[in-house]
Amino acid sequence: MSSVNAFQIAAELSMLGLCAVAAVVDLRRTMIPNRLTLGALAVGLLIACLFGGWRALGHAVIAALVVMLVPVLLYYRNAMGGGDVKLFAAIGALCGIASGLHIQFLAFLFGAGCGVSIWVRKKTLQQHLKRAWQLCVPVKQRAPSEALADTCIPFAPCIFAAAVAHVLLERFFA
Repeated sequence: MSSVNAFQIAAELSMLGLCAVAAVVDLRRTMIPNRLTLGALAVGLLIACLFGGWRALGHAVIAALVVMLVPVLLYYRNAMGGGDVKLFAAIGALCGIASGLHIQFLAFLFGAGCGVSIWVRKKTLQQHLKRAWQLCVPVKQRAPSEALADTCIPFAPCIFAAAVAHVLLERFFA
């Protein structure tokens, strides 16, 4: 088992708390407020600076940018909310590139599972698969589908589940 230092513990606890609160808020309001995500990003940068100095601060900034790259692309394709993007940036700042990308990967897996099960239940799977294809293939002008607008899925609960899974996997199987 790898050694755990104070920085890792502070970062993981902050990240898990952030994701838990974001999940509850996202389920209730289908949005994550900026004060939560940007505040957590600031905390991540502050923790890095306090525990590791300027070099760690630089690593935290780079991690935030790298971890939010794919979510930003999805945001610009109307496939992810801005709060989720900023939540991933905060996770990157708190936990680093490798952990942030692992959490992101797990969140996408959990989100896919949740999405498919919801869409099967609502009998809209075919429409959503078509939409997923349109996200992958450039379309000259794509009007947002009003039929699918009411089926957005709060993604923060998937991010929280992924964060918990990541910490458990890291602690017990690393």
